[in-house]
Amino acid sequence: MTPHRPFHLIWLSFLLSACATPPQPFEILNSGPQTSLRANSSQVAVITDEAEFAELFDRISANKLPPPDAPKVDFTQNIVIYVSRDPKPSAGYGLKVRSVVCSGGVMSVALKEVDPQGIAGQAQVITQPYVVLTTARCPKLTQVEISGADLAALRPIPIAPK
Repeated sequence: MTPHRPFHLIWLSFLLSACATPPQPFEILNSGPQTSLRANSSQVAVITDEAEFAELFDRISANKLPPPDAPKVDFTQNIVIYVSRDPKPSAGYGLKVRSVVCSGGVMSVALKEVDPQGIAGQAQVITQPYVVLTTARCPKLTQVEISGADLAALRPIPIAPK
């Protein structure tokens, strides 16, 4: 005999899945194992205008020759988010974006930290992995929250309304 789920549990699971906020699309503009913006801890910046983005992009790309031009971003519709990890003792570390979700004026960016698969073969050099992404501005955006293991101490970033 096959067990049957009570109707109310099926209905409840349907309602909960219907209420979940779906992730929104994002684009990785730049990422790598080494940002030129050196810091002793993780960093986050939320950029809302072209001049600020051009300055940030020049600063994070200063170690590349020739330095690349900043990608074009429509800041009337989008924002840019820069995140770097705290310094790491070798190559092989990185950051991947899992999802971006907007809910009630809060943008939540979930990151996955990439760690090296063993120390053998990894260059012993200080690195500071980073990622730069762009995504559509949430309606009535008031703050951005970043989640990830060594990023847990970062506070939500308030956003001025546009």
